[in-house]
Amino acid sequence: MPRHLHLELDFPASYELEHLERIDRSGGRRAYGYPNAVLLDRQQEVAAGPILGVTPEVGDPWVGVFYGGDYNAPAVAPSRLIAWPDARSFCVVYGGSAVVVRADDPQDTYEIDTYPVTQMFVVAERGMVVFANFTNLTAYSADGLLWRSQRLALDEVRVEGIGGDALTVYGFFGASSDRFSVDLATGEPSGQPFQPPD
Repeated sequence: MPRHLHLELDFPASYELEHLERIDRSGGRRAYGYPNAVLLDRQQEVAAGPILGVTPEVGDPWVGVFYGGDYNAPAVAPSRLIAWPDARSFCVVYGGSAVVVRADDPQDTYEIDTYPVTQMFVVAERGMVVFANFTNLTAYSADGLLWRSQRLALDEVRVEGIGGDALTVYGFFGASSDRFSVDLATGEPSGQPFQPPD
C-alpha cells in the first residue's frame, strides 16, 4: 500500500501538509498516531503508514502517523488525503478506513463511520463528502455526520455521479445490477427501497 497519499484540494485549506519519510520532531514538533491521536514514543522514527508534517495557519506544527484499517483488498478506496469542508481539517483515507483531523488541534479527530471505505466522493458545491462501503453510503459535512443510508444493495455500491439534488448510485442486487438515485439531503433511495433477503 503506498505511503504517499494523493492530495485533493476540493475545499480551501488553512494549513500546509508535507509527506515525510521519517518522524521529524525538529523544532519540538509532537508526533501523534491515528486514528486515536495517541502521542508517539519519542524513540519512534519510522512507521509503516503515511507520515505527514502538518503546519496549521494558527498553532504549532506537528507530525501525524496514519495506520489505517489494514484492509488490503483491491476493493478498498485508493489511499488519499483530502481537504475537509471546514477548511481547518483534512481527511486521510488509508487501508480501508478514514480519519478526519483538525490541523490546528491534532487531538480533535474522529473516524469516518464506514468500513471498509471502498469509495470517497466529494460534492464540493454542497460542502459534503460521501463515503461508500460495499452496501451503504455515509455523508459528512463540515459539522460531521449528515446521514447514513439504509442498505442500498447486496454488494458493489458506488457513486457514479450527481444530478440535481441526487446521487446516481450503482448497486448489485443478486440476479442483476442497476443504477438508482439517492437524495443528497437525506440519503434516501428513490423508488422501492432494497429489501435484503432473509
